[in-house]
Amino acid sequence: MAKQKAELGKGIRALLQTIDDDSEELMASTMTGAKVNSISMVELNQIEVNPFQPRVDFDADRLNDLSQSIAVHGLIQPITVRRLENNKYQLISGERRLRASKMAGLTGVPAYIRTANDQEMIEMALIENIQREDLNPIEISINYQRLMKECELNQEQLAERVGKDRSTIANFLRLLKLPEIVQLALKDKTVSMGHARALLGLENVDEQLFAFKEIEKKNLSVRQIEQLVSQLKRKTQLAKKEKPKATNAAYEYQKMQDKLTSHFSTRVKLNRTASGKGEISIPFFSDEDLERIIAILNL
Repeated sequence: MAKQKAELGKGIRALLQTIDDDSEELMASTMTGAKVNSISMVELNQIEVNPFQPRVDFDADRLNDLSQSIAVHGLIQPITVRRLENNKYQLISGERRLRASKMAGLTGVPAYIRTANDQEMIEMALIENIQREDLNPIEISINYQRLMKECELNQEQLAERVGKDRSTIANFLRLLKLPEIVQLALKDKTVSMGHARALLGLENVDEQLFAFKEIEKKNLSVRQIEQLVSQLKRKTQLAKKEKPKATNAAYEYQKMQDKLTSHFSTRVKLNRTASGKGEISIPFFSDEDLERIIAILNL
């Protein structure tokens, strides 16, 4: 655990400098004399929210607990802001602390003031969000994806920024290729990262969904799902050897079926006759599953 924190710190040190909690320096600062690259007291009504804030969910109970602690002890860890014009500031990181401070009735908070452009704002906000200990694998994957897209980074550059191996980054990004229902399970922590990585060993969406349902029904361990995936892969390889090469039309047909299966997160079947007629079958496993499908259809 200590090694992981050290690695992370190494990657982000250039962006998020270590904050000095020296109370004497903090108390010497004034509401109006805030200097860049220093810690000063800043009025809450001078701080604008971060438009690039990647975090949208804040646990109400934990926020209330933090607010009560701040009301008694004050805000111990300063937030980070950048200075705008007209004596205004924009939040870079620390929105949870800022919200709790407002709830506690504070009028000003200690803030580390620095200069940053929009690109740096996005990068710092996303990297700070990745540091949270309560993130699920999908949240981490989405943050990595946003960092690459919005900051125009490749996997190698991103790995350097966050202090991780490139293979680790690649494994997280691959999770976003799983069916939505599996991603939701990862987000809810009903399946583990180990389960998800095993499912990624299956190329066919149908097989991924079948294996996922087996995890749910039989409460399979990671080792058990790895064995099931190996069996499914062997079965698929044997089937490929026995069947003649698919025509282009059959390939496109299978591709379309896979897309529908992924979209509805259930095994969709397309039955088509030689004349071109046919039907689409969308199975469901419970009333809740039916309601989910109807919601996707927007009926």
